[in-house]
Amino acid sequence: MSHSLRVRVRRWHRSAGALVGLFVLLLVATGILMNHAATLGLHQRYVAVDSILDLYGIDITPPQQGWTLGGHWVSHAAGRIYFNERAISPAESLVDVAWLPPMIVMASRNTILLTTAQGEIIEKLDSTALPGPVSALRAQGQQLWLRSGRQWWLSRDGLLSWSPSDAPALEHAAPAALPAELGARIARHARHNELTWQRVIADLHSGRIAGRWGVLVMDIASVILGLLAASGLWLWLRSAPRKR
Repeated sequence: MSHSLRVRVRRWHRSAGALVGLFVLLLVATGILMNHAATLGLHQRYVAVDSILDLYGIDITPPQQGWTLGGHWVSHAAGRIYFNERAISPAESLVDVAWLPPMIVMASRNTILLTTAQGEIIEKLDSTALPGPVSALRAQGQQLWLRSGRQWWLSRDGLLSWSPSDAPALEHAAPAALPAELGARIARHARHNELTWQRVIADLHSGRIAGRWGVLVMDIASVILGLLAASGLWLWLRSAPRKR
């Protein structure tokens, strides 16, 4: 092999090494963080950097309606039930809210959440404790009615048991327009609790944070790293002393 070829390979080796050096450092740093993600609690740490959230296209529409009880607002946004601007529980929806002194009853389709008047969780009932999917609530004194499909059900013992009932002739507060400022604060809180740092670091490692072009760049960098390893091995073999 000619001396000039070895010189060209060395030059390419140095240039390519400098080119992919930043990618190597990125892979090393993100790889270490991924290995220790559980210890660092990265799966529970949420991104509150708006520029990163914009990159992911994360945008939460402010809730428009909610139930008001005793000067407090109960609403739903981004898979969470909110008491005023505080997220208190994950929930797929919020179909109705009722006052069952001294508790607030918040119903999604398949769960009922019981809280204090200040929004502190007392108990959460899942579908096994309910007569069926919930579509409405009514309350009077210590009695709670629940509608599932076309059937109303009544509980007189603190939601321990249910019996079929006629539709209650009770007034019930419908959801009202949520104050715009409160809705904006809820949307901001929800946006800042959507994306974990673990996801961002994993996407940095793979290049997915920049979409398909980022993945392509990381693939090209990986190919160059492979060529660097091959060229380095070739140069070493060519420079190694040969046994006579």
